[in-house]
Amino acid sequence: MPMLPPIKLQLSREELEFGPHAHAQHTITETFPMHTHDFYEIFLVMNGKAIHRVNNQTQLMEKGSLVFMRPADIHYYVPINKYDLGILNVGLPEMDLLPVLDYLDIPLSRITDPPLPVHLSISGSSYDFLTDKLTRLAQIFPSKMCRPLLRSFLCELYSPLILQKESEQAAEIVPPWLSELDQQMNDPDHFIQGVSWIYSFCPYSQEHVIRSFRRFFHMTPTEYVNSKRLAYACELLLQKKHSVTEICYMSGFNNLSHFYHVFRDTYQCTPRDFVNRPL
Repeated sequence: MPMLPPIKLQLSREELEFGPHAHAQHTITETFPMHTHDFYEIFLVMNGKAIHRVNNQTQLMEKGSLVFMRPADIHYYVPINKYDLGILNVGLPEMDLLPVLDYLDIPLSRITDPPLPVHLSISGSSYDFLTDKLTRLAQIFPSKMCRPLLRSFLCELYSPLILQKESEQAAEIVPPWLSELDQQMNDPDHFIQGVSWIYSFCPYSQEHVIRSFRRFFHMTPTEYVNSKRLAYACELLLQKKHSVTEICYMSGFNNLSHFYHVFRDTYQCTPRDFVNRPL
């Protein structure tokens, strides 16, 4: 059966008149199937986990995920095992977005150019503030107070893009050898070899390397390698071309039991549950 074209969503007359409407969707069943829209959208994950299928690729969503959607993006959500997903989202036309970006000195290209929507993770007081404001916006719609309320915190919704830029600039304080190592470890041939490759690459003692990882990456070299391997394993699982056992060894884990253990600790489900989730 041929795949149906995506639904195209448009802002309602009330949203154009009163201002954007924040939607609280407490389960994946409340979200739209594959769709696109003629407006920009921001969504914040309140709870749960899910796969975000967007532009034929995948992003892992969990509490604190803040995503900046573009009008042309095609997306929908897929559950992971026993997990569901609760989100708050708000759509806004370009005419409401551009003044905010100009004020924050954020070029529109920062949102539009990446192949996937920008996906950040927020927590703490920033998460609490945005959750509170978006919930309030959802509660009062439709009202003449919607647009003023949105304008009062719209900069807070987009300011994490500034923090992302600042964090990228702050990466300059990381020692050049560690920055180069981090780049090299994007290559599966390197992280599959594990910490032995790290120590052979670095011109310093193991003790110095471990201290540097804890200081700048807030994890040990082993935890760092496992995070790379698990992300790669998830990509392979989503492709559904290999068995779980094959993926275990393809991603650098030499013990199937250990692979299951670290996978469950990270994603709260087994690799088999992850790959067999309903589509």
